Amino acid sequence: MKPDTNTMSTDHNSDVLKIFGIDSNIIEHYDIFHRKDGVHIILKLINREQRCPVCQTRTTKVVNYIDKKIKHSVVSTSSCFIDYHARRYRCPACNKTFYESNPFTFGTERISSATVYSVLQDLKKPFETFKSVGERYHISTNTVINIFDRYISTPRLPMPSVLSIDEVYVPTDDRNKYLCILFDFETKMIIDVLPSRHKNVLSAYFHSVPLDERKNVEYMSSDMWVSYHDISKIFLPDTIRTIDRFHLLMEFSKKFNSIRCETMKKYALTKNAYQKEKTKRKLKPDEEAIYREACINYYAFKKFSWLFYKTDSDILNPNNDKKFNRVFNRYMNFYDIHEHICSCDNGFEEICNLKYDLDMFFKNSTVETAKENLENLIKDFKENDRDEMKNFAGTLSRWKNEIIYSFTIIGESTINNGRIENINRTIKTIKRNANGYKNFERLRRRIMWCVNKQGNIILSQRKENES
Repeated sequence: MKPDTNTMSTDHNSDVLKIFGIDSNIIEHYDIFHRKDGVHIILKLINREQRCPVCQTRTTKVVNYIDKKIKHSVVSTSSCFIDYHARRYRCPACNKTFYESNPFTFGTERISSATVYSVLQDLKKPFETFKSVGERYHISTNTVINIFDRYISTPRLPMPSVLSIDEVYVPTDDRNKYLCILFDFETKMIIDVLPSRHKNVLSAYFHSVPLDERKNVEYMSSDMWVSYHDISKIFLPDTIRTIDRFHLLMEFSKKFNSIRCETMKKYALTKNAYQKEKTKRKLKPDEEAIYREACINYYAFKKFSWLFYKTDSDILNPNNDKKFNRVFNRYMNFYDIHEHICSCDNGFEEICNLKYDLDMFFKNSTVETAKENLENLIKDFKENDRDEMKNFAGTLSRWKNEIIYSFTIIGESTINNGRIENINRTIKTIKRNANGYKNFERLRRRIMWCVNKQGNIILSQRKENES
């Protein structure tokens, strides 16, 4: 086997082989050449006694040599190959011929195990794609996909004592727009990923889980998707169901924002009407006052609505420094502006008070006090004149028990879906960078490979690729 272009003569310096991740102690001879298609490491292993795979007889009798070209892209700057001069032995007892043990690949693969390992490690990063990893290691995108499908197995994990369920918008086909994520609240591991949140899919999945395992689930946290709770009543009858407060607050925020916009538009109409009138005549003093008030209120509602969604209490500290505001024509801080917005309209002031009561309910309640506090809160919402608040009172009543149990403390925090929401961002990154996945099983394995710890992933050499 003669090289095309020789750029490095034989050198048994072990440091050179270390660059390529090859153990020099098993190498009898090697040469390194640069060819048009990349770097070639031509080598032969030390001749060692081999064991016949049929009768286990030991032998060192070599029949012939077979040249094998192995992709070995451990150096990302250039494509790299191992031209392996493999020995073929003959058993003196049973006359069976066989190859020497190959330290570079799994079985008869044409890609080195070091390359496979590097590819799989890079695929643990959610921002990487099959294409980007392939370009880095000078292999095709399909080869990277085949490596991932062949070697990665991600069986579902056992049902935890605290199960979180949530969905993430990742369309996999025309019917399924959401993936359903099952999550261990305590270990922060994904239990499994389902292709849909539809009731028939959830029912089939939980039916396949052994009853003894399902009995281990003490608490289940989810949003207000009714299918989750219907399925839990059937397959997790002894489980205490809780509602994630974030989704409850999100529903209130939508209603609150709708009323805020309606109030703001009321001031906008007044402002625009008097503005139009000013082009025709000079406004009377009382009209000028109404116009001035409408301009200020519209400005406050429009520009400072974000103050209602800030959780940083220091922003609304009344002792903060005040700055001159040209619209208000006086010195103010964010606390003053927030108070002005809340008090400028009687109807909106009541809504702000309800928002404050809701925030204090979640901030100060415990499992022991939540029931009484929630009853009072529901009463306050029902007494409000706005239909949006009455409807929200109905939501609180409908999910009363689930809200109360959501104050249960596990570890150092109450039960919630905040941890799984963080994982949803990782899932969306995987989907967005890949421009979507058509193969759900591959997407499921990629999600679990990226999120879960390596110790909970089974790395196995599969005989058949999954489609």
